[in-house]
Amino acid sequence: QDKSLKEALADDVMLGAGNQYRVRDCSCLAVFLGDLEAGKRIQRILELEKKSGKRHPNYLAMMPLSSSFLLGEGHAATLAKNIATDIMSHSKPMPKIESARGWSYK
Repeated sequence: QDKSLKEALADDVMLGAGNQYRVRDCSCLAVFLGDLEAGKRIQRILELEKKSGKRHPNYLAMMPLSSSFLLGEGHAATLAKNIATDIMSHSKPMPKIESARGWSYK
């Protein structure tokens, strides 16, 4: 709601005159940050989960692999998710899979 902060964001961050105008004109602005390297924190999260003692050992064993897949790290994970959603879309509408980088720019 700070006018000077909105001006700085509009001038330095927003792409296009329309977006700049919207930032300057809005009554409230929410900013979301995309983490393009979330996979780098999985090991630390795993350590915290183990330390808490509240997770099943099988969950802890699968966490690094499933986290990497769900985060879409690498082309193989994105390809596998695209194939799965394409197959499932014949019976039910499914979302288009995009990388974390793609989502961070939306």
